[in-house]
Amino acid sequence: MSTQKPRFMVTVSDEMYEAINNYRFSNHFKSQTLAINDLISKGIEALGINEPKEEEPAISDGLTEVETEFLNVFSELTPSNQRLLLGIGAVILQEQERPAD
Repeated sequence: MSTQKPRFMVTVSDEMYEAINNYRFSNHFKSQTLAINDLISKGIEALGINEPKEEEPAISDGLTEVETEFLNVFSELTPSNQRLLLGIGAVILQEQERPAD
């Protein structure tokens, strides 16, 4: 999956790798990247490296589990695949709105 975001590689011990995967699956993250980003964010926050931001409501507040999972998957798609998926969704909505024969 292509992205414009900065990337880097890191080497971890077997124990840390297992802990990351355990965290991922116990918290139902769709990808290892999302789990690692969450762990890094929590570490940065715990160390007080960044000034705390005013709490904004999460995009997923009030959404169903399926809707939240869809947003997580959608956010990892490339911009061109996001546009493709939006186009497919528009076609599905048009078909859904058609009167039954």
